[in-house]
Amino acid sequence: MLLNSFYTAFGLTDIHNYLDLVETQANWLQWVIYIVAVIFILVGFFAFIKKFIKAFLVIAILGGGLYYLYTQTTVLDSIKDLISGFGLYITNIF
Repeated sequence: MLLNSFYTAFGLTDIHNYLDLVETQANWLQWVIYIVAVIFILVGFFAFIKKFIKAFLVIAILGGGLYYLYTQTTVLDSIKDLISGFGLYITNIF
């Protein structure tokens, strides 16, 4: 079987052993095993997509806020001056 040789070629012998175990079961049990595996894969996929969308929205909101601060206010300039002044203070101490 081409799929089994693919798994053994890449050192995935555990998957190969599990596929052999499933092949020895009754047909109805094979269907149950495959359906449960597909459900777990789909749930994991949608959970990953949900977290990705949340992270993307958080990054977009933070980026929009920083863009507003950069273009419409002088807050970032004052922070930059504060940091550079603090750096001069540190170099003068030592």
